[in-house]
Amino acid sequence: MTPTTETTATIAAVSTPPGEGAIALVRLSGPQAIAVADRIFRGKQKASEAATHLQQLGEIVAGERVLDQVMLSVHRAPSSYTGEDVVEISCHGGVLVTARVWEACLHAGARAARPGEFTERAFLHGKMDLTQAEAVIDLIRAQTDLALRSAAEQLEGRLGEKITRLREDLISLLAHLGLALISLMKTSSPMLEQIFSRASIRSVRKSTHSLRPQTRVESFARACGS
Repeated sequence: MTPTTETTATIAAVSTPPGEGAIALVRLSGPQAIAVADRIFRGKQKASEAATHLQQLGEIVAGERVLDQVMLSVHRAPSSYTGEDVVEISCHGGVLVTARVWEACLHAGARAARPGEFTERAFLHGKMDLTQAEAVIDLIRAQTDLALRSAAEQLEGRLGEKITRLREDLISLLAHLGLALISLMKTSSPMLEQIFSRASIRSVRKSTHSLRPQTRVESFARACGS
């Protein structure tokens, strides 16, 4: 996918559910995530000077006004969830204070993230395949052990690996079928190609059928978890 302003902008979102709680998480992702954090975070070190994947205590400010005392961590690309620079701000979980911290991120140069945009960026940057991206929402919405186990296995990439192997087998089969067709045009007994193609077709058919029970279980798990 060709990068656009939409996909390269720095985004911000409250990643915890709305409502009151002990802690809320505000997350930034994008090329200016760390710069945005520098503008609103006041601690022993600037966000840009902090070691990656380590938390530090500080304050979120709007001008000279302190909004909240927070824990901030920087996750530098590509070793982050989205594959971009990511900043995570753990603030107190009040509705108003969380909104103010998020608004401070927007005023400092980020834009509001669309629903699912962090996972979309993880997919676009190759941090997960499409089946894993789909599994994220299944994992969040799981309400039974079956749904949770199914989503967790899909998130690990097991289904994606099977589909990748099946795709490679199909490409190989198409190549050999093409060779068999060329051989058929040149000679009247393309036996080796025929034997190989039949064996390959059986192998691909077996692989395809083996995916059916798994997809049925996942569909049933989604229904149970919805």
